[in-house]
Order: sequence, then structure tokens, then C-alpha cells
Amino acid sequence: MILLVVFTSCGVQRMAVDVYRPPEVSVPEDLQRIAVISRLGEIESQDIDNLVEGIFTGQGGFVQQLGAHQATLGAMDYLEYSREFEDVFRVKLNMTDTGHCEMPPPLDQQILDQVKEEYLADAAVVVEYLVTSNQSFAESRRVYEQQKKNEVWENTVVYNVGTVERFIAVLKVHLSTGWRLYDLRRNRILDEYESSDSIFWEVDGSSRRAALSRLPNKSRAVEEVGFMAGEKYALRIIPGWRTVQRTFLTGKRSYYKNIRQKLKRRMYGDLKEIWEQGLRSDKTDIRITSLYNLAILHEMEGDLETSRQMLEEAVELKDFSRARNYLKLIIDKQNTRGIHETDPE
Repeated sequence: MILLVVFTSCGVQRMAVDVYRPPEVSVPEDLQRIAVISRLGEIESQDIDNLVEGIFTGQGGFVQQLGAHQATLGAMDYLEYSREFEDVFRVKLNMTDTGHCEMPPPLDQQILDQVKEEYLADAAVVVEYLVTSNQSFAESRRVYEQQKKNEVWENTVVYNVGTVERFIAVLKVHLSTGWRLYDLRRNRILDEYESSDSIFWEVDGSSRRAALSRLPNKSRAVEEVGFMAGEKYALRIIPGWRTVQRTFLTGKRSYYKNIRQKLKRRMYGDLKEIWEQGLRSDKTDIRITSLYNLAILHEMEGDLETSRQMLEEAVELKDFSRARNYLKLIIDKQNTRGIHETDPE
């Protein structure tokens, strides 16, 4: 009973921290040379009719290739920035495959062997299909607008506030993409993923035509969404960081003097030393507080196993709900690789 009173009297401080996010797809360490490929072929393979159709409608084979090309660039951008791989490069296939609206069969093994042999690739990230759709329209709205009336005297102006008609134009571009990650060393598929991405643009003008003319070119809009889709896929196979809310136990003992100030200044190195000293304390509440807070720091560093061990020890010393819920979160995070992370509170 004494332990319960002492421990529950401890203060807490909730704050946003960046924690390590493991990749959703585990990539073997020996896959270091990554080829990024568009199955839809290259832009120059389209004829002039398809090109004109794509520019004006934002649809068709040309725009599919354009979006897929940008998707490969978006994926490469993130993969190169992560420095997880030795080399990331684009490979142009001598094929055009733009007729799919859903995930097609995997690439022929002969094509994959060619990529492996000619480019010394260990793995291939492939845009398997890409489908676009778009919608644009303009509508009128009445808005309040200040209008200058007259100048009463020097440096003094009177304004009238009245309603005027403005036209709002909207463009929505939707992109559906399919991806595969091929392990060329072991001749297997590591990942198969489909996603849907959309972007809205909204502009205004004095007339319907003026508003519509200010919208971006539809094919350019598809490029932007395609690049975003590529970045999104790359995040599946590389680690990163996620901002989450975590609650530190600050304590009320003199042992934890200035803890709150150090947390506000994010002096995690100093805090780690303090809490590591707390592990050697003969006072149970100090050890529990130190174990719990160090578990957060280890999660921030990506060391989920050590975080789990410290929380298990804390729960063994005192089975309280905050540590028990946090332990469950860490175990779930290890099992699901952080895909469906929740708040331990």
C-alpha cells in the first residue's frame, strides 16, 4: 500500500516525440542494388495522337506512362535519401503494358533475369499498373469583399464591404497504382501493394472561364500525384520516424529535480544518464520510473526489444496500467512493424 501511494504521487509530462518506425516490408540486408522499373514503358513510345489526348484530357496511355515515370522518380527520391541501399537506379524495359486496371501477373522470369544480369540488380521495385481519373468543374459563390470608396483626407480611406460573385474552379485527380518488390537473388516476390491517391486543386476567378484557366494542366497534375505515390511506396520498404505522444514519469522526489526542464529542452542524453543511475536505486518507485522512461528513449532509438524488456521488468515490480498498456503497444509494434500504432494511454 505504501508503494502504491508513493508511486501514484509521481508527476507526469506528456509530450510529442519522434520514434523509430520500422519498414512495413522487411528487405534482406544483402539486397543493396535496387532497380526501379515502370512496366508501362517509356514516354517516348507513345504516338502523337495519344500525346495530344493526354495533354487535354489527363487520361490515356501517354498520361499513364507519364504518371508511372513520376512514380518511379518519387520512389527513387526516397530510397536514395534513406541511404539504406548501396545503389538505386532506373531501368527502362523494352515493353509497353498500359492496358491493366488491376494487378497484372508478375513480370516474366526472363525479364527479371535480364535486369539482374545486365544491371547487377539485387532487387526490383516495379510499377505494375497505373490508372488515372480526373474531374474539374466551376461554381459561383458570393463572397464578401472590401472595396475602396473614397479618400476622406490624407492617409485616411473609407471602405465599403459588399458581396461580389466569384467563381471557384476545382480539379480532382485520382490515381490507382500497383507495385511489386522482386527479390532477384532468391527469385521471389517480397511485396505486392495497391494504393489509391488523390489531390484537389481549388482556385478562384472573376468568371467561370477565368477560374478554370487557372487550374493546373491535367497531365501535370497526374505527374504530381504520381510522384507522391512513388514516395508513399518507398516508405513501405525503408525505416523512418513518426511523431507520437508519450507520457514521461517525472516524479516528485528531489532525485528528479529539474526533470521537467530537461524534458522541455529535450536533453535526452542527460535524462538517460539520470534514469540509468535510477536503475541502481534501492527505492522501488525510482527504479520503476527509470525503467518506464528509459523504455521510451529506447523506443525513440528503434531498440524495441530493450524497450520491451524494461517495461516487463517495470510491470514485474509494480503491475500498473500505464506500463502494462505501453508494454502491449511495444509488443504489437514488434509484431506488426508499427503499421497500426496506437497511443498507450
